[in-house]
Amino acid sequence: MDSRFPTYYLNDRRVLRLPPEHFRLFVLANAWAVSNMTDGAVTREDLYLIPFADESGPEVLVQQGLWAPAPDGWVISDFLKIQTSAAKLEAALENRREADRARQRRKREGDKPLDNQPSRDSHVTVEGKEEAEAEAEAEERLSTKAVPQERKASKEIRPAPVRSSRPLRSFPDCSTPGCDGKLNQQALDAGRDCCADCVWNERVAS
Repeated sequence: MDSRFPTYYLNDRRVLRLPPEHFRLFVLANAWAVSNMTDGAVTREDLYLIPFADESGPEVLVQQGLWAPAPDGWVISDFLKIQTSAAKLEAALENRREADRARQRRKREGDKPLDNQPSRDSHVTVEGKEEAEAEAEAEERLSTKAVPQERKASKEIRPAPVRSSRPLRSFPDCSTPGCDGKLNQQALDAGRDCCADCVWNERVAS
């Protein structure tokens, strides 16, 4: 629900002469009355429920003819000529609620299966269903058996690693007394009879 601010207010001297704070009260009071469905009535107790309202505002609006005094407060002049009445708002809300209820009913009825509506598998006989189930079970058994056989075959086809049959060469022992090292190919090529550790020790000692 929305309040209306007609364009002729821009040419209405009563509205144009209002100070800014009272103009604000006039606009917000219309919106508040529509929202609370008071048909333009503003009681003294409800005055301060309107944002930025003060005690001087109603007197100024009454002087300009935009509000009229009432026994328990004030009434916005020409409210029912411009804004929607509470009765019409309530009727519109009730129509909306009834439309929502009808839409929910249609949705629930659409979700329910009809008794005379054939199912997708109504044309399939009992014998046909049994045959289809038996074929599905047979295919499942074949698929479970085929997997281990394929894995076994893959293991059999895998070639064994090739190892060299060439014997490892044995190098002679170091001739230095107390050393249990071995000569390497480099020592043999150089004509030495001691290992690399003994050569290093001799160089350090010298």
